[in-house]
Amino acid sequence: MITMPYLEEVIGTGDKGSRILAEITSKSRKNSEYFDVIDSPLGSIPVLRIPEKYFVIVHSATGESDEYDPEKHAYSLVQELEFMSRQFDATPVAITNIIDSRKGEPELLEIIARSLCRAADDYGVVIMNGENAILGDRVRAKANISGTMLSIVKKSSLPSTVKGIEVKVPGTVVQKEGVYEFAIFDPKGEPIFMNCDGVGTKAEFYERLGDEENAMNDLFAMNLDDAAKFGADVKVISGTAEIIGATSFGNMKSRMKNLCNQLGILGTLENIKYLLTNPRIKSYKEYHDAFNLTGSTISTLNEAILKSLRPSAGEYIVAIRGKPNPRSNGISSKRDAMKKLEKKWREEHFVQEWHLVPFAVNFAEYLGSPSTILYPVFQELIDTGLASGVYHMSGGAYNGKLARPIARLGLHAMLDNIFVPDPVEEELRNVLGMSLKDAYAQWPMGNDGFVATKDPRAAIHIVNKYGLEAQVAGRLNTAAGAKKGATIHVNKQMIYYDGK
Repeated sequence: MITMPYLEEVIGTGDKGSRILAEITSKSRKNSEYFDVIDSPLGSIPVLRIPEKYFVIVHSATGESDEYDPEKHAYSLVQELEFMSRQFDATPVAITNIIDSRKGEPELLEIIARSLCRAADDYGVVIMNGENAILGDRVRAKANISGTMLSIVKKSSLPSTVKGIEVKVPGTVVQKEGVYEFAIFDPKGEPIFMNCDGVGTKAEFYERLGDEENAMNDLFAMNLDDAAKFGADVKVISGTAEIIGATSFGNMKSRMKNLCNQLGILGTLENIKYLLTNPRIKSYKEYHDAFNLTGSTISTLNEAILKSLRPSAGEYIVAIRGKPNPRSNGISSKRDAMKKLEKKWREEHFVQEWHLVPFAVNFAEYLGSPSTILYPVFQELIDTGLASGVYHMSGGAYNGKLARPIARLGLHAMLDNIFVPDPVEEELRNVLGMSLKDAYAQWPMGNDGFVATKDPRAAIHIVNKYGLEAQVAGRLNTAAGAKKGATIHVNKQMIYYDGK
């Protein structure tokens, strides 16, 4: 059985590591007078309250690529971000961090978190958000650390040009020779929220198929959809692309530009180029093109909207799905399933690489399908007052992303009409010998997201407008006794998740 080790070692260890990071880095909050916490139905939300006299500048980087000591590598991330802010004579205020490692060992994370805190203290910034990503053998160094900095500059002091490049607000500045990108916007006194995430091990499928630009959809979905649950108005997505070999940064950047134009947001992407022999990241085989894509979303929040995001008993839960896709979570176990199938096919058909086999085209097409970006439909549903809660299926799926926020409000969701998964999902589940409960605990299983609403007909109409399918999946009820969370009815089984 591979499922329980996955749930314990990846999801369980990941959650534990995230708690360690949050606890240690919370000590950096003293570094900024602009830091604040908003209490909401969704919990305590860390924000920045930047005075109206400032513009915000956003930029991203990785730790020093030639530094393999994780403590020094972490510190160098903040150094690089601070150096970038100097291009505008800006004042650094806050950072996010994404820590990619093989196993996410607590001891390693503590070393990294304490180093980030030392750097935060030295440069006077607050650590707003962190992501603990366990990527297995795709990480060759002990850890790869990336992040985003938010800096401020007085509106009266913003230069008209930087290194000969015109500066516009809102806008994105690309310095000459493509070195450094900055996004600039005016928060207009609204609280600012920062969150971060990455594409993770799904990059392997894009590497096999030569479709690296599709990974940008996953970066947007993982970051923007997470911000959407707070009713956020996303201003910037900023990331880094670590690249080995002939992977096309240009294709990624072009996709980012198109998506930003469609969504009306700004975007920056730093190109971190490695040699094929670089020992930081690797593909599914040695000396093959590879990439690692991470980023952060910077948004403003409306506190009145935040207070409205409290679903109540009797409301409906609507399921949403786009083109069948595995989103960008639980991919490590899907990779394990494909390794098993490849071994079987090698013995039976002398197959060397599964994605080159004609009879495996359905696996390749499904696993290489980019995530559906739910942010625009979530945003409209919330802005029109039709949604009291939105839930996107990423890390932890039905337990972490659906049952947990519902349980926090003392509610229980009974879902007996969710979308059925793509046949590939069932095949992979069978290959792994995975129970239905384990599968739905880590995979979306055909459902990209859910919405809590009092008016399902109107909500479905808006979802359909975006070319997505929607159907009433169930209802919310007051929790009976201790039964808070979510119960799903699939394959004649009732599966309960308590959200813990």
